[in-house]
Amino acid sequence: LGFRAHVSVEDIDPETIRQRPGGLWELFADRPADRPGHENEHYMLRTKDLTARCDDLFRALVGGNFGIGREFYWSAGGSDESFARWGGDDEELAWRAYTRGGLLAPVRAAFAWHQGRWAEGTEAKQRSAKMQRGKLTHLIAHPLFRSAKPGRIYAVPRFVATIEAGCCSAEQLIAVTASILADRIRDLVVRIEMDGSAGERLARLRDLFGADPRVRIAPALPALDEFPAAPFHVRLPATASAKNLVHRLCAALGEAVMATALLPDGTRLSIARAWALHRARRAGGSPGDFGDVRNMRPLELKLQFVAAEMADPVAALDAMGIRPRWRYLLHRGRDLRSLQDLWRFVRWLALWCRQRQSADNWTAAQFPAEIYAPAAPAAHLLGSVAEAEIRANGAPSGMAKTNDQGPAQ
Repeated sequence: LGFRAHVSVEDIDPETIRQRPGGLWELFADRPADRPGHENEHYMLRTKDLTARCDDLFRALVGGNFGIGREFYWSAGGSDESFARWGGDDEELAWRAYTRGGLLAPVRAAFAWHQGRWAEGTEAKQRSAKMQRGKLTHLIAHPLFRSAKPGRIYAVPRFVATIEAGCCSAEQLIAVTASILADRIRDLVVRIEMDGSAGERLARLRDLFGADPRVRIAPALPALDEFPAAPFHVRLPATASAKNLVHRLCAALGEAVMATALLPDGTRLSIARAWALHRARRAGGSPGDFGDVRNMRPLELKLQFVAAEMADPVAALDAMGIRPRWRYLLHRGRDLRSLQDLWRFVRWLALWCRQRQSADNWTAAQFPAEIYAPAAPAAHLLGSVAEAEIRANGAPSGMAKTNDQGPAQ
């Protein structure tokens, strides 16, 4: 990675540059010049010459003065020629190189002079940069370029959660997938790795999640190849789940390159940085070769382990004989995600209880219990003497059945 300075070249003709022996430092030493903010010495000091554990190092790359290996350049996708305006193309290329594990090595001797001051054409640059912002929001999954608001879906997700289906039932896969999609972190994609010939299980998943652009079912490519520029990759078995699991994993990762947890059934749950995974793949090693690996405890993640037959709460309640009205309450309660949601649920529950009570009172007034009770024997209604006669001789002919509500009909 080289450096540059923007310098005024007024009254200097091309021939002066071509015929000048040696460097250009003496020629431009007394001229006004400036450097972009991400190339100055303050930035290099903050990042310790790009060796600090910062996730914005990619911003130091500029397209006018850097060197990159041919093979790595093309494996990263090369330059994106869809950028038709000024600005953003260097940062987008740098992001893809960074997430693929590229190392930025600053070389101060590699210096270039850029024709024209940095401040020239500021208004046009700012206008172009503002128009490019929307494009960069989709391509660079970094907080400096996007804010993950609810309802937004981006071309390059920040988190990729891969569920290892194994032999788990469709109910387990549905429960875990729904839990991840409802996570506090919404800038994510869920991948369900399973055999493409999984039959009924695959069909159920496609019927439920096939139209959701955030879910990939039985993908053909590995996660690193399908989403190489996504900065975080999560892997988990379908036997474990937790509320806001991705958010908890991100907090547990900290500054480490990878965090893993060994589950009671012998499976592993992990989160790792993409650049460490790419480097490990190229070097034939593990992410731990490039940074710290943290071991997590399932208890700190508040994991829940659900048996296959109990993965669907409604089906479990059916098996337990729970009444339908309580199953309806369960459905409403499963949508709670915040204190505001809890307050709305409590208000709804109070209204629901009042409505149920009113309905029960109305039913009791309009349809007395006797209507639903079996009709009493005629002997009981006619008295003990008639009861004995009826038992001995049978009911008198022409006698009609009656009840307590009035005369016989």
